[in-house]
Amino acid sequence: MILALKNFRTYHLAVEFYQACKPLKLSPSLKDQLTRASESIVLTLAEGSAKPTAKDRARFYSIALGSFRECQCILSLNGQTEFLLRFDRLGGCLYKLARALRLASQLPVPSSQGQAPATGNRSARNLKFTRHFLPGPFFPPEKHSVYRRLGGSRKIFR
Repeated sequence: MILALKNFRTYHLAVEFYQACKPLKLSPSLKDQLTRASESIVLTLAEGSAKPTAKDRARFYSIALGSFRECQCILSLNGQTEFLLRFDRLGGCLYKLARALRLASQLPVPSSQGQAPATGNRSARNLKFTRHFLPGPFFPPEKHSVYRRLGGSRKIFR
């Protein structure tokens, strides 16, 4: 196991999804497409987690979400609704990762004079959260102390 991905919950869900897709009975063309798309989710998450900026990570996580949507479409065409419901959480995690990082990449960088920049409708307190939470996507948000102090993601990304 790659040490940097050890605590990356979405990555583990994607690996579980990939392994669950392998034994499914589908037509050869759909089976090949599902295998490639589910592999793409895992590989794109791993590559995106190593990117240095939130904007780069958000782009890779959005690509992984697109691959997951492709898998959902293939499974729904084949009538695998219970399988879709089983891995609905993976889609939610991918969406939240892409959205949170996309919003964070739109925030202005704090000035070097120590003053909080004008952030529109986002407060300086939310900017502080974003700066401390987003350097690496490896910590589940609910276990992060800054996340708990601010009361959860609803306050932060509205």
